[in-house]
This record gives sequence, structure tokens and C-alpha cells, in this order.
Amino acid sequence: MQNTIHVKVYFVGRLRSDTLSLCSRDPVSLYNATRYAAFLASKGQGAWGKSNWVEICQPYNTKHLLLHSWDEEKSQLIDLINSEKPNLVLIGTMTICFPGAIECAKLAKKILGKNVTVVLGGKHINETVYINSLNEVSILKNAPINLQKEKVIPDVFDLFVSGEAEHLIVRLGELIMTDSNPENVKKRIADTSISEIDTPGEWIISTIIEDEIVSQVGNTKLKNDEVPSAISVFGTKSDGFDVFPGTVTGQLFSHYSMGCVYKCSFCSESSWHAPLNLIHLL
Repeated sequence: MQNTIHVKVYFVGRLRSDTLSLCSRDPVSLYNATRYAAFLASKGQGAWGKSNWVEICQPYNTKHLLLHSWDEEKSQLIDLINSEKPNLVLIGTMTICFPGAIECAKLAKKILGKNVTVVLGGKHINETVYINSLNEVSILKNAPINLQKEKVIPDVFDLFVSGEAEHLIVRLGELIMTDSNPENVKKRIADTSISEIDTPGEWIISTIIEDEIVSQVGNTKLKNDEVPSAISVFGTKSDGFDVFPGTVTGQLFSHYSMGCVYKCSFCSESSWHAPLNLIHLL
């Protein structure tokens, strides 16, 4: 039996959940990454069709969490972990929220021990693990996998995913269905070129084996028109922002683009697509 939960981290320090900001109520980046897995679950197909995601297409899916405040929302994560007892936890984070991602992973490992594989993805991983101009995998010094290898952060993440993960997550579910031990999952990732299997997408999956970083790469461009949209699979809690009273503010950038709308001076991740590009994506 494969049980999965997803956590999108949007907090750092003591940010309160009632802070006025243009924040989506949906963890849309995780919706995008898991939309194909959820689609297969809804059809009862493969490993995902035998998972706790069989009813995931119900609106406002309860297997995802979007966390803004650790102090206020930690109990929600504890309750979800205890109720679902997942053997796969996917965590998405931006750079500024990375400390929160570590706390989520630490909590999952503390409660579930060796019975869970924790995967870290999101914009921060995309920014720090990528294919360079020589067509080689570049891993920056501040990449989470490097920090874990050098013991700067605790050993709480098993796999690190960069890029288009829609089909890769499906493949991970299939691996965990046959053997859910995280160490065995890591070895299979390191020993098997899963890119040779039908796993479309431009992605990089990395792990640490015997203090060495091992990566596998997918080189097939994802065909978005062959994968259902995130909102058609999961629905949405959001009908606009409540920052401007009486004004419905759309979230097209959040639901259909591949970047962050914010333009913080301390962050490199505010490169969201322009409206014309959004129209092209639609």
C-alpha cells in the first residue's frame, strides 16, 4: 500500500497566517507536480490506483497542506502524518522557506522513522540543481543536497528533485509500492537509470549514497497538453484574494505559470512568466 502526503512550505520564522499578502490558498506548484499521479489514482491505475490517493480528485484535497506559520499550523501536519501514516512525503519550498522545509522533514522522520521516504523539490531545488551549458548536472554549494552531504543540515531528505516531476513522481510511487524502505529506494535510484524507462520530462533526481551525490537525468520535454491541468484534477479553494475588499483578484500566475509573482530583492526566484507567455501556456 502506498500512502502519500504533500507539504508546500510558505513560512519562515514566525510569519502569522493572518498576515495580509497575495498568497494562494492552494499549493499549486505541488498540484502541478502531482497532477498525473492524482489522475492515475482517480482512474484506479497502477500503484497510485492502490494508494490513499484514490479519492484525491475530491475538491480541496486533504492530502496536501499549504503551511504559512509553523507555530500555528504544526499541529495540522502532525495530525495528517498520524492519520495517513505516509511512506512517501513530498515537500516543496522556495529559498526563503527552506528552514521550514527542514522542520517538516524532521517531524516526518521523527514520527515515522525508517518507514517514510522524504522528497524535497520546488523552486529552490530548481535554482540550485540544474543542467549547465556543457549538458552536465551542476549542483551549487548552497543546494540542499550539498548542505546535507556536508552535514550543515540534518539528514532528513532522502531524494532531491529538480525540474518537471509529473511522470517522475509516478515512477517513485511505483518503486515505493514494491519496497518502501528509504535506503532501498535510494539505492534503486542510484543503481537504475530510470531515465531509460518511460519517464518523460526534463528532470534531475539526486540522492546521497556513501557520502557521494548520485544523480539521474531525464531529457524528454514534458508535453503539457498530454497531462491534465492541476486545477481540473484537484479543484481550487481560491476565488481571489481578500487583500482588496470587494475586489476579486485572479490567480492566473499561480495556477498556470512556472514562477513566483513576488520580486523580493534578496531572492533569485521572482521570474514569473509575462501575461503573453501565460496566454501561450493556456
